[in-house]
Amino acid sequence: MQRHSVRKTVQDPTRTVRCLLCFKLFRSKSSLYAHQNAPYKPRNYTCNACGASFLTPSRLAAHETAHSTERKFKCSECDASFKNEQNLSTHALLHREKKEVCDTCGLRFHRKSNLRMHQRVHSDAYYTACPHCDKKCKNQSQLKEHLKVHTKEKSLGCRYCAKRFMYTSDRKRHEMIHTGKYPFTCGCSKKFSRNRLYMRHIAKCTAESERFNTGSSLP
Repeated sequence: MQRHSVRKTVQDPTRTVRCLLCFKLFRSKSSLYAHQNAPYKPRNYTCNACGASFLTPSRLAAHETAHSTERKFKCSECDASFKNEQNLSTHALLHREKKEVCDTCGLRFHRKSNLRMHQRVHSDAYYTACPHCDKKCKNQSQLKEHLKVHTKEKSLGCRYCAKRFMYTSDRKRHEMIHTGKYPFTCGCSKKFSRNRLYMRHIAKCTAESERFNTGSSLP
């Protein structure tokens, strides 16, 4: 039963998740999480519409398309149109035949590289077993993190106080309290350590701004 549940969580490599701040694509939520919790870098380019900040002008420009109603990227196969080229490229795959077929389960893919990546999930060599439970990890790094569940070891100490942590991501978030360097900053100057909280705040700020503007326009 445990083996089944582990395999069920393996993600289809043809699927991607997108960072809502820089629009970079990742093949898994864990990769996206690592990206969002990377060491802080100043984000000096700010969107005038919602206050989101970015590392480069190109990333700001890509983000600003989300506020535009113009869909200038049109599909040559159907009537669909998109705000940016990346979304058009993703859509175009729908019109292509999935010629690469997995011999084990029959799943089909557009690219041979995606098929090869997928086929690894059918091999036990793909997993590294935990010596304490039935958990199977994709690599030694993931196994090392998982083992902390059993050892309860808090080997990572804060550089500014005596508090200790099991995971690097937790320590990074905590140290932001000391440094004041948060990765997500709203145009209202409020700062956040997590993208989820930041995006929730942005939505709230945008809604309040729209209500204010609507009220101001009334006679």
